[in-house]
Formats: sequence, C-alpha cells, structure tokens
Amino acid sequence: FSSLEIKRAIDREVNTEGLLMMGVDLAWGGGDESVAIVRQGNKVLTLERWMFRLEDSILSVQKIIDLIQRYNVKNVNLDAVSGGSPIYSELTQRGYKVNPIIAGEKANDSERYVNQRAEMYYHLQKRFRENTISIPNDRDLVDQLASIKYGIASEKRIQLISKEYMRK
Repeated sequence: FSSLEIKRAIDREVNTEGLLMMGVDLAWGGGDESVAIVRQGNKVLTLERWMFRLEDSILSVQKIIDLIQRYNVKNVNLDAVSGGSPIYSELTQRGYKVNPIIAGEKANDSERYVNQRAEMYYHLQKRFRENTISIPNDRDLVDQLASIKYGIASEKRIQLISKEYMRK
C-alpha cells in the first residue's frame, strides 16, 4: 500500500451499502495487540485494540461478544490459528456466526496467490487503489498498512513478506 493511497482513504465518504461485518486479528504475546474492525460496506466504523495473555482468552471472547452486540454484527471473520482456535470454538458454541480465517491456507485463486493472507491483502489493496474504502484516522493502522510488503514467489504468485522478517 502506498502512503498516499492510505492517507486518501482516511475519513473518505464511501458507499456504506452492504453487510455489516467484523474482522478480528488475534495476537498472542510479544507485545502485539489483538484488533477488531467493524465495517459497513467499505467504511470502517470502528477499530478496537486490546492486549490479553493467552490464558485470558475468555476476556477476548467477551470483548468480541461486546462488539457483536454493540454493532449488531451478524458476520464475523476471525483469525482462527493457534490461540484463536479456542476463541473461535467458544464463540460458535455460544451460537455466533464466525468464519474461521486461516491465513496460511491455500488461496481461493491459488494460481495467483501463495496463500489466503496474500489474497486478502491484495483485495484490500485494490480497494485503496480504487478509492473505495474509508478508514479512521488512526496512526497505528496507517503505519501498519504502510508496512505491508509483498513479493513474487515461485511460479509468479504473490506472497506477503512475513511480519517476522519485516521486524528484523
């Protein structure tokens, strides 16, 4: 994502028709934050961050439920890898519709993308390029979006540079 594309998206007026959705990226340790974004159509309505330890996963469950209820969200995409797996299980057992996201899995378009993570970010980047997305004026969000890099892997497929590699 270019910095210009990201800055143009801040508080942009966009079409808010479409599903009310929530995306949850869970972090476990290392000082990283868990993040939930609620959006209506192409407009991010809210972004919330929290830090809980792995053993506090029930607190993350409650945080997510609070957001679901506050915004009346019917569709949740949740990072269901590693520490996210018990949170996914708990939410579904309580009757919430949650779509497990496993970023390392095979992409839907596996001829073009190495995995789902690369495919999801590429489609997000397309919204920025086409000026069809609106994000809040949040410095951490802007910085994290600007830090995402990709390359061309074997067989000319798009692959994101890992978070661990970028931290070096």
